[in-house]
Amino acid sequence: MSQNLALFLLPAEEKFDRSNWVTFKMTITEAVRSRGLLGYLTGKIKNAVRGKGDYDTNGMWMQHNIYARSMVTLNVLNLVGAGVQMDGSTADAWHSLVGLHNARPDLGLLHAEEELGTIRYSDGTSIEAHFKAMQTAWAKANNQGAGINDRQF
Repeated sequence: MSQNLALFLLPAEEKFDRSNWVTFKMTITEAVRSRGLLGYLTGKIKNAVRGKGDYDTNGMWMQHNIYARSMVTLNVLNLVGAGVQMDGSTADAWHSLVGLHNARPDLGLLHAEEELGTIRYSDGTSIEAHFKAMQTAWAKANNQGAGINDRQF
């Protein structure tokens, strides 16, 4: 891995906002995997000084751990609200997110479907804005696992 790493930053609309967990989880996992850092995310690669598992030299581990953790933390809109553990390793931060947000997919799904169902067009307003709001809510619902296809939409 190169010593000079560019930050991995998602566009603002793709950052984790607690309504897009499924998509965010997949994006971060693949981005970390493509950079050869998945072991830091899962906790398989540990600091040689700290514990058991696949070891890395301390200096290399620190650099890779900080980079991998930044891939997670810099792509979350509200770290405290999302429940991200900020001290510790990449795996600690990631597991805090996974543990909290994998446990609540049904609540997020219900909220997203409700949001989609409450959108109504008002006469005199922009039809384009209405379609955009519908498509955004549809995407959020599907990101939560709704499985709403074109025909149902």
